[in-house]
Amino acid sequence: MRGSADLIRERQAVYADEFRAAAPVLDIGCGRGEFLSLLREAGVEARGIDLDTDMVAHCRDEGFDVERADAVGYLSGLDDGSLGGIFCAHVLEHLDSKALFQLLELAAAKLRPGGLFVAETPNPLSLVALANFSADLSHNRPLHPSTLSFLARQAGFREVTLRFTSEPSTDERLRRVPLPEEAAFAQAQQMLDADVNRLNDVVFGPQDYAVLART
Repeated sequence: MRGSADLIRERQAVYADEFRAAAPVLDIGCGRGEFLSLLREAGVEARGIDLDTDMVAHCRDEGFDVERADAVGYLSGLDDGSLGGIFCAHVLEHLDSKALFQLLELAAAKLRPGGLFVAETPNPLSLVALANFSADLSHNRPLHPSTLSFLARQAGFREVTLRFTSEPSTDERLRRVPLPEEAAFAQAQQMLDADVNRLNDVVFGPQDYAVLART
């Protein structure tokens, strides 16, 4: 439902450079393998897990090291500090609170010192993204950026930052409304422009965001 493989590759490419020194990398919920393909092209050792049997079969056909497993169970079976990176795109919003807490804590434990955890999820601060969220019946709840940042720190990550992505195109956003170019309208133009910008931020803001956290 999130788009074509080419579109997802384009969106996830912004994270690939972050993992160049993070091998081995685990892609949780790897889907069709878009991020695994980006890492393979970058020469980064990576493997993936997914619950969808068809997606696992597809990834294996593409030559990726992928197995069918749930995140909590798979991470529980790994040695502490055995991973350099964990990528998790549009998975956390499908989890209940208990599984979310467990995944974050396990991710922090299984990464070596300086390891990187990146989790992308829909941005509930954008009303359009929040509306689209309900289209997927497997979604559990949207995650506020401040909440996910707090949970990551509670789980043991020492450096936590946010990155907002998937900005709607100009055609999808409200346009500036020009007033007559006269001094009498100058203040009104400034106020109108500010209101349009604010509405764009709230209604048509970035569709996704990611938490980037290091151990």
